[in-house]
Amino acid sequence: DPAVQKQAALYFIEQPATAQQGYELLEKALRRNPRDTQLLFHKAQYLVQHRTADAYRSAAQILNQLVQEVPRMDAAWVLLGQIGILQEDPVSALNAINRGLSHVPDSRQLNMLKARAEVLHAPQSAIGTLEQLHRQYPQSGVITAMLSEAYRRSDQPAKAMQCLERSFQETPASELLLLQKEWLAAVYQSGRAGEA
Repeated sequence: DPAVQKQAALYFIEQPATAQQGYELLEKALRRNPRDTQLLFHKAQYLVQHRTADAYRSAAQILNQLVQEVPRMDAAWVLLGQIGILQEDPVSALNAINRGLSHVPDSRQLNMLKARAEVLHAPQSAIGTLEQLHRQYPQSGVITAMLSEAYRRSDQPAKAMQCLERSFQETPASELLLLQKEWLAAVYQSGRAGEA
C-alpha cells in the first residue's frame, strides 16, 4: 500500500537509528509518486544532514523544484536558506530567504533566518529586521540574543546590554542562559569585564 509505505518512510527517516532504512523506503515511495512534495522535502532534509557539498547541491535542486511548484512552502525556503548558512555563504542564504519572503512575507521562521544570515553577513543591516521581530515577539530569548549579537558585531555593546537588560524579566526561564551568555559577551566587549 503506497500510503503505508509513505508513512513508514516518513516515520523511519526521522529516527536516527532507522534513518537509512527510512531513506530507502522514501526512495521506493518516490519511485511510485515522484512529485509528492512531502516525500521530496524529507529527502532534501535527509540530504542536508550529510553536510557534504554534493548533498547540499542535491538538496538545493530538490528544494528549488519544490518552491517553483509550491511557492508558499516556507519550510522549503527555510531549508534553502539554511543550506547557504551551513555552507558559510550568507549571500546565497539571503537570496533564497528573500525569494521566500516574497511568497510568504509573514513567515516567522524565514524572518528569523534572514536576521541570522544578516548577522553573519552585515550585522548593521540585521538590526532593523531584529528590532522589528523583537517588537513582535518581546519574550523570545532567541530573537533578543540575535539582536544583541547584531549590536555587538556592529560595535554597539552598550545597546546590546540595554536590549538584554530590558528583556531579562520577559524571557522564559528556558531561554535565560542564552541571554546570560550574550550579556557576558557584551560586557566583555564594552570593556566592563569586571562586571562579568
